[in-house]
Amino acid sequence: MHTYDNGSHYISEPSKKFLSGLSEPLSAFANLQEGLDGFNAFIGSLLSWVGAEEHVIVHRGDIAMDDVASDDAFQSGIDMVFSDFNHSPESIQALLGAFLPVMRATSSIFVDSASTHRLSYLALEKIVDHLNQGRLPSGLTEGRDELEVQRLEARVRRSSFRLMHLIETSDHAQNSTAWLRIEPIDIQAAGATFFH
Repeated sequence: MHTYDNGSHYISEPSKKFLSGLSEPLSAFANLQEGLDGFNAFIGSLLSWVGAEEHVIVHRGDIAMDDVASDDAFQSGIDMVFSDFNHSPESIQALLGAFLPVMRATSSIFVDSASTHRLSYLALEKIVDHLNQGRLPSGLTEGRDELEVQRLEARVRRSSFRLMHLIETSDHAQNSTAWLRIEPIDIQAAGATFFH
């Protein structure tokens, strides 16, 4: 698993307030170091505490979706993308344009907070409608060369897209996640190996 973060929110005032309310052992992790070094120490301690340090690669820096999607580690296919850094319609289109070509035939893309952000909700509904009609919205192809557009078109032709809105019952800013399920167009259930 790979995670990308520049740590900027870790040093923000809302984050400091949140971290100050944590109980042990998390509060100890949050107080290891100050600033962005503290972010690295917190994430490292957290991963070690849950026993995941050998399974997670942390990339600290700004997120450039095209660079991430073209990383050699992902060229055999990506099972799941979870994006929680920006859920604007433009960012969603850039995310899909970058990652759709490298997603596995059966895979998922999650966009945090998008389902309860009006413009993002409407954009996702329209994008998925276009994709399921075999059409590629121009926002997904923006800045892409002809080969990249062809890869996107091929993925869209061979796939079915299902959008589900996961909504929490509590009223707060980040209370939803949009789940885009990608499956091959097939008459059998995706991933099924046994039928009776």
